[in-house]
Amino acid sequence: MKSHALSSTAGSLSHRPHESGVRPYRFIMDRFLLLPVGALVALVWANAESESYYRVAHALAFPVNHIAMAFFLALIGQDVADALVPGGALHSWRQWSLALVAAAGGMAGSAGLYYAYVAAAHETVLTSAWPAAVAVDIAGGYYLLRTICRPRSPIIPFLVIVAGASDLGALMIQAAWRPYVTFRPIALTLLVVALALAVYLRRSNRQSVLLYVAVCGVLSWVSLYLAGVDPVLALLPLGDERGLVRGQDGQDVGRQRQGHQRGNGW
Repeated sequence: MKSHALSSTAGSLSHRPHESGVRPYRFIMDRFLLLPVGALVALVWANAESESYYRVAHALAFPVNHIAMAFFLALIGQDVADALVPGGALHSWRQWSLALVAAAGGMAGSAGLYYAYVAAAHETVLTSAWPAAVAVDIAGGYYLLRTICRPRSPIIPFLVIVAGASDLGALMIQAAWRPYVTFRPIALTLLVVALALAVYLRRSNRQSVLLYVAVCGVLSWVSLYLAGVDPVLALLPLGDERGLVRGQDGQDVGRQRQGHQRGNGW
């Protein structure tokens, strides 16, 4: 008995250093603290060593803004896709269309307030920048709602649709005023190939997310980049990874969540 107790105690002590390192990581990830922690570190760094901060920020601008953000948009797009399946929080057209109406109202209100401020401040030179006022910070809003709301709350996909529609509207307005998209046959060809491969992988029931990201995602990213479109949208045309993998069983998620979502009152 004593030897068994000593061995179990020694085993528990040997695992403590590992657990002490895992617990802070789980605490940060479970509470989505990477965004505020990163913002705090960047704020202190920018004020303490501004030269080194801007040097590093400039070096990381492209991989963060055009590559890492593609994975973030795929993550929140996955939440929206799960909410739109039968039994999801926003599966009815009346529910998801309400988010689109809210986005249109928010864009009109933001543009009106921006024009009013420019007129009151006599800063007419800033009038042409009004599309920037209608955009929404998806990352900030997503973090706040994931922090204060329950995991399956319908408010989260609702906000994502509002923010995504607002940002897409701002991009479309900017593109219409100042066209920057160039038609290149190679870009269209790569996008078609990426979509075709994604459909093939889904129908063949290939359950490897790496294939979608490393093959279809890369082809889609390159095609959008060559066309002059922001490549952060690269993974969205392919559908969410779980939707691509589950194939014909895609409605199972909706049926599993139907009982949970009935009490939301949406």
